[in-house]
Amino acid sequence: MDFQKFSDESFDVKDWINSALKAHKDAGQSLDAHASNLVMKLQLFIQEVNKSLEETSQIAVNNLPRVLREVEGIKIEAASLKEQMQMVKDVIKGIEESTSQSMKTLVDIDNVKERLQAASNALQEADNWTTLSSDVDEIFKTGNVVEISSKLIGMQKSLNVLEDVPDFAERKRLLESLKNKLEALLSTKLVTAFNGHLLDEAKYYVKIFTEVGRLEQMQTYYTNCHKGNALKIWNELREENPTSDFTQWLSKFYDILLSLWHKEIVWCSQVFQDPVSVLGSLMVQILSQLEPPISECIRRKSANEDDVELSLLIQVKEISSRLLNGLESSIKSMQVCTFSVDSMLVLVAKIQEPYVPYLIQYSAIQQIELMNGIEAMNLNLSELSETVAIMSESVGNAFRLAEEARNSCMLFTDGYGSLGLLDALQNFFSAYLGRLDGLITDLRNACCINGEMPDDSNLDDENQWSNFQNSFKMIEMCGNLLVRLADYRENLTKELKIRLNKIFSSSEDEWMNQCNYLQQMNPTEFLNLKDFSERVHTYDINTVLASTQEQIERLNEHSHRFAFDVVFIYLKRKLDEIPKLPIWHSNSPSTEAVTDDLPTFSLSPQSCITDVGDYLLTLPQQLEPFFTHENSHLFAALKAGQIPFADKHDCDVDDDHYWVIGFARGTMNVFVDNILRIPELATSHATQQLIADIDYLCNIFEAVEVSPNNDLQAIKELLVVDKEKFHEKATDLSVEKRIEESIARIRNV
Repeated sequence: MDFQKFSDESFDVKDWINSALKAHKDAGQSLDAHASNLVMKLQLFIQEVNKSLEETSQIAVNNLPRVLREVEGIKIEAASLKEQMQMVKDVIKGIEESTSQSMKTLVDIDNVKERLQAASNALQEADNWTTLSSDVDEIFKTGNVVEISSKLIGMQKSLNVLEDVPDFAERKRLLESLKNKLEALLSTKLVTAFNGHLLDEAKYYVKIFTEVGRLEQMQTYYTNCHKGNALKIWNELREENPTSDFTQWLSKFYDILLSLWHKEIVWCSQVFQDPVSVLGSLMVQILSQLEPPISECIRRKSANEDDVELSLLIQVKEISSRLLNGLESSIKSMQVCTFSVDSMLVLVAKIQEPYVPYLIQYSAIQQIELMNGIEAMNLNLSELSETVAIMSESVGNAFRLAEEARNSCMLFTDGYGSLGLLDALQNFFSAYLGRLDGLITDLRNACCINGEMPDDSNLDDENQWSNFQNSFKMIEMCGNLLVRLADYRENLTKELKIRLNKIFSSSEDEWMNQCNYLQQMNPTEFLNLKDFSERVHTYDINTVLASTQEQIERLNEHSHRFAFDVVFIYLKRKLDEIPKLPIWHSNSPSTEAVTDDLPTFSLSPQSCITDVGDYLLTLPQQLEPFFTHENSHLFAALKAGQIPFADKHDCDVDDDHYWVIGFARGTMNVFVDNILRIPELATSHATQQLIADIDYLCNIFEAVEVSPNNDLQAIKELLVVDKEKFHEKATDLSVEKRIEESIARIRNV
């Protein structure tokens, strides 16, 4: 039996008993016999444990007096040690008090010793200065560079010690003049070494100039050796191609500069401690002394500074970027770890200098180009069909310009000009859509929709339906605008996220990533860009050209209204004839031969009413061609637009019937208004004729599946009711006050 389990902290009595009783199956014993054996074994084990506890307790009791004696001895020893430590502390304190003055004296003596040593060194260096300066002129006459440099280095060390002597300034001037003399002596040799790439001589001269503190002057000699040749190449390139685009010879010149860098960086890395800074200084001086400067060449290509072509600036920027990328690759391939980042930033700024001012003005430059694109579209009023064709064609041109603007922004500003791009695009689309909206207004005037009623010749069926078809093409154009803008906004938003992520997640450890022109020249705009980056990642497409989307939707509404009014003007004109008809008067000749007891159903509707009915019945046929073929642009515009006299509840019906509903309800409203304008119903026949006209149009409305409105039905009932019950009937029908009063007036109630 395993008794170790009894010592486990997680011992469970039930689990142990169950596992122990299961063992009887394997042993072939009965459960009672097996349980009895277990109880006996447990009793024996308990006896052994009790015996062990008694023995251990006895041993502990026997050892307790000895343990107490040892503890008491340790307490005595601890007290003795404490007394001894206090005695030592008192002794140390006494020594410090008795020897403090002696230690102070020793410190003062040591200070005096150091000052004496410094004075001795100064006297030695003063004597050394006198010795070195006494025969320096004779050594210069020998021309021995080694001895001359050795003398000057010694004099430099002596001068460093003699900073407090009265004639220090005079001695410094003397040493500087001797350094100048040495520099003049070595100038020819330096030029020869740098031009001939004489490695050993160059290293030796670097060592000398470093020790005498004239390394910068030596680097100036190196710069001058290569600067003149580069400037000569610049002039030669210009003179060889005076009529060609300056970007061609700028590209060649930058290639030559990059080739010079690759050639010199290997040699300079063996000569100078910081070859990158040396070559960077060379490049900066070359670019600073170009004649004419690159910025001047850019200005000469444009009439004025504000009209610089963006394509030209992009070319200059791409050429400069190739040079910068080549320099960065060269530095990485050389694995140069110790170089001045500041010097490279100066070089980067110099390379970017010609076009950085235009980067700050990017939004204005981009907007000028986009506005010039609008002028090139030639959006002028012509005949309706030609004007609609011009407007439809302009959509592709507008989004081509917008796409070019997006590409230009990324190529020229690398995404830093994103806010400027959005401003330029919003102004562009606002101006472009404003021009389209203005053309719609002009077309309304040309079709006499907003002004006086046109002549009959301008309202024949052929002209009206032709105009209606062209106006639907205008609606299709709006659908094209909606679809194209949705795609453009989605693509632009994706690209902006990528660009902005790259801008704000770049590591500042990379020196090229520190060339952030926007943060350096316009910190406020950079913070705005960062805020926009957060918004575009949070709200996605809703932050991009939302106002343009709204403007296109308004243009779509105007197009719907124009298409509706082109047709509805005919209906309105016919219905406006109703109050002027002579039949309503008692002296009308048309009523002389008609008896008052003639039944209403035997009367024919008047000609203006039948014209309206025929026109309404023709509508489904005229609308059918626009809805029988799949046209995504048209359906997009129809889904987003709304026509007069139709509401949102009607949007569930088919598109063609939706338009029929609008025309029919508009006809009802105008019909009701014109009925109320009738001066009087002088005879019973006039009343019956009006009822016949109403019945006819109600039948037409039902034929086009539109229910007559309550006002029209109420007017009919008020026309047939007895005059005595007129107001009672009006109350029952709950008609408007204006209708009740107008019908009462024309019936002389």
